[in-house]
Amino acid sequence: MMAWILSSSVLICVVLLIRRLTLGRISMRLRYALWALVLVRLLVPFSFGSTPVSIMNTAQQVPVIQDAQVLHDIQHIEHSPSGTVEGYHRGDYMADFPTVIAEQKSEEEFSRMSAVLHLRDMLLPLWRVGALVLASAFLLINLRFRATLRKTRTRLEAADFPLPVYVTDNVETPCLFGLLRPTVYVTPEVASDPQALHYALEHELTHFYQGDFVWSILRCVCLCLHWFNPLVWLAVKLSRQDAELSCDEGTIRRLGESHRVAYGNTLIDLTCAQRRPAEVLYAATTMTGSKKSIRERVIFIARKPQNLALAVVTVALVTAVAVGCTFTGADNPTEEPEATPEPLTQEELAYFQENYFSSGYSIANQFLTSLYTSPETIDLFELFYNGTSLPGAMSQEELETLLEAYPDIWADTDCKKLPVKDMDAILEQYVGLRFAETAGIGLDSLTYLEQYDAYYHFHGDTNARTGVEFSTGFRQGDQVSLYYEDKMVTLEKAGDSWHIRSNRFAPMPTLPAQLPDEEPFLTVPVASLDTVEPHVVETEPFTRQEWGKLVDDLSYPGTDGQPNRSILAGVWPDGSIYACYVVYDNAAGEDTYHRFAKLCDAAYTDDILNSEEPSIFIRPYTDLLGYSGFSLFCSYGTAGHRYYTFTPDGQLMQLLEIGGTIDRQFTAQGRTFAFDDAGGLEEFQLLLRDGGALRTAPLAELLKQALPDSAEQTLTRVDDRGVGVISYYDDSISYLPRRYVRVACDGENLCFYPEEVQTYTDGIADNIDVPDAVLELAKQFADDNLIYLLEQHPEMASLDDWRISNIVLRETKTVDGATVELYAPWVDFHTADPEHFPYAGGTTVTPDGWLSMDADYFEQFDLILRNVQTGRFVIAHGDPYTDNTIDSLLADSPQLRADLTYMAELRGFREGDPARLVLEQNGEDPVVLENNWTSQMPTTSGESKLLPAANSAGGM
Repeated sequence: MMAWILSSSVLICVVLLIRRLTLGRISMRLRYALWALVLVRLLVPFSFGSTPVSIMNTAQQVPVIQDAQVLHDIQHIEHSPSGTVEGYHRGDYMADFPTVIAEQKSEEEFSRMSAVLHLRDMLLPLWRVGALVLASAFLLINLRFRATLRKTRTRLEAADFPLPVYVTDNVETPCLFGLLRPTVYVTPEVASDPQALHYALEHELTHFYQGDFVWSILRCVCLCLHWFNPLVWLAVKLSRQDAELSCDEGTIRRLGESHRVAYGNTLIDLTCAQRRPAEVLYAATTMTGSKKSIRERVIFIARKPQNLALAVVTVALVTAVAVGCTFTGADNPTEEPEATPEPLTQEELAYFQENYFSSGYSIANQFLTSLYTSPETIDLFELFYNGTSLPGAMSQEELETLLEAYPDIWADTDCKKLPVKDMDAILEQYVGLRFAETAGIGLDSLTYLEQYDAYYHFHGDTNARTGVEFSTGFRQGDQVSLYYEDKMVTLEKAGDSWHIRSNRFAPMPTLPAQLPDEEPFLTVPVASLDTVEPHVVETEPFTRQEWGKLVDDLSYPGTDGQPNRSILAGVWPDGSIYACYVVYDNAAGEDTYHRFAKLCDAAYTDDILNSEEPSIFIRPYTDLLGYSGFSLFCSYGTAGHRYYTFTPDGQLMQLLEIGGTIDRQFTAQGRTFAFDDAGGLEEFQLLLRDGGALRTAPLAELLKQALPDSAEQTLTRVDDRGVGVISYYDDSISYLPRRYVRVACDGENLCFYPEEVQTYTDGIADNIDVPDAVLELAKQFADDNLIYLLEQHPEMASLDDWRISNIVLRETKTVDGATVELYAPWVDFHTADPEHFPYAGGTTVTPDGWLSMDADYFEQFDLILRNVQTGRFVIAHGDPYTDNTIDSLLADSPQLRADLTYMAELRGFREGDPARLVLEQNGEDPVVLENNWTSQMPTTSGESKLLPAANSAGGM
């Protein structure tokens, strides 16, 4: 709106200037035509494109105007300590989806933006009231004027005159009035004078030809819209004067020059100098005016204006420039297009999952315990609820000081000490901020002791986040967005590491589906699938007094005129747990409560209330198969995940009830689909939005029809191409090899494919891409493990070969200045007699005898630690099928920690005879490490030497 006001005001000023400078040099008709441009600008609130000459290019450099433009359609803003200003647009589905609207704004600049926002919110209602009042006055005045004329008028027969003419004593001068049926009204005095009547009728007929009966109404509309702008009032006044001058000029042109003097004399007698205050709102062409305007009309009638060619060309050029400056918006400089988000591969997802958010407890996982849109607004209470993870002791004096402040706390209650220096270290490592640079959210729940510069927290429970599984992720420039559950965590590249930028609710990620290259062995038309009919949920009204302890809740802002709601789950008087929704600020002026779903029986209520882990979840979802709403899940009982939405008329509708979860969706030929894994059961399915219909495909049932001998089908995984992998056993074979098929959707059909064939060369999967030295070590590990199995398990004598199906780069981390990579090899073994092999739980076999064996068969699996700078290796012992990380390995092995800390190079070690490794560094005292490792690789310097354990007893 600011651009509308500024551009129209500038255009008015330009027309006023042209009007002044071209006095007597251009025709009145041309001068009057200039006001048409102003009229259009005042009526059209938007600009036409953008140009470098737009006045908004300059206007936007003014801070207040710039703020007004930035805050367009923003209803609330927040300021982070880093200077980022985030705004919430009107109509956003969830309050957790803010938009960054400004960067690096000071507190003063944010205060100015807040003032602009507050002023806008205050002035907009005032503008609406003023426009409504003026529009009402305009309608009332003209309706009364029309009624008065109809009561007092008498038809006057005017020969050969195209418009109806009436005589009335309720007009002061002849006028033209009426939109659909324009009519001329004259006074009795004019009607009795043939010459005056003739000139008056010709004058009003010219008004009719100019369309002034329409322009007079549009001028009043402009006043209603811009009642606050004095320039618009001035423009309306002067445009009415120019309308009369143009009308005089046109009338004389039609009558001929011989009538100029007589017409002018008659005009003096007809024009009235008295004006009523409300005249400006009359939709009529009256001959009233000020003495100055009447004198101007007489002068221009007596002295015909000249259309000087130079003046006309100048006016045309200036007008064209003015239109270009005021009808267009600010030019947007050409910016580099943003990088297109690229889906992350499964290996990249695993890298971030293991490197930053491992499966066990870690301080990194605690960054996912609260929602925030910038790192400054992290909830420090939730983040450090279980401590900082850094070593640190609390003295007895500190504890006694705390107990004095909290006499009700049990002495043996766990107390966490949070030194500010440790919080600094954690925040700098993970988000690139110091403690003082945060907003301090959550600190009011902690106790601060200044003498120790530390915060403290007593608690008997935990909010420990034990890991996360990312469903998909995208890379865009230096940022990576990782989706999990119904949220998204965003990381940003920071040197050799990544910093966490936000953790928030996120719309369901949608990926383009990609079909396998080969031909499917089975296709099922989408049109043949069953439809799912969403249904309106019957609700039961109740009062707030009937509600018990709250278990979970979700704020659900209303959109498209709907009221705000809260979705609640809590205890009902009978002890069971129900879900309900509360409607706020409804038409009745009070809150209304609606109970709609039973989540569990009373038998489970105590377990839910006393559980350390949440058992009931209410979560928002956005754009799932074209719908947005919320989902419910209770881990007790048999109900699965239920998805709800609200109809435009406010009714609650249940869309789906599924056994598993949906974490991403895919598109193919305009249709959106998603997989429900049914929580590992055989009811897994594919859900698809086909136009306005929801369809469901029972995948296990369809596969059973094509492969009657298949049993125990499971949707094992879904890759980022939209291809699901279904595993099953073949009942026709006694030893039950695990087989696989793939399923995808091309938008028209479901397509089932055979198992993807992996090719190998010399026992190595062809898609493995790791350094040669890593590959050589993996081969040695495979040989060693095959020998171990044959020696330790005689029942596995049929094993005759191995193959390496994958080597995963699990983690890259900087440890004491050395960049270390952690590799995990996946080894399969082959049996020549699959029918009689001793299978155990977790072991699967392919039809051609390749085994993926359970880790319990092995004494250990080997993990490879590689120093990137030197290329040297350390062999760590662990299970590559579990979530070992460099941090967990270092925590479990002090020797490994010392090795990485004190060695300038990483050397390879393997388990062997007891020995002590003596490390000499730079001529300093030697460091002795107690371990059971011997050197596997030759050293490259004389700085290391091995001593037998017996010879070095007592140390050095």
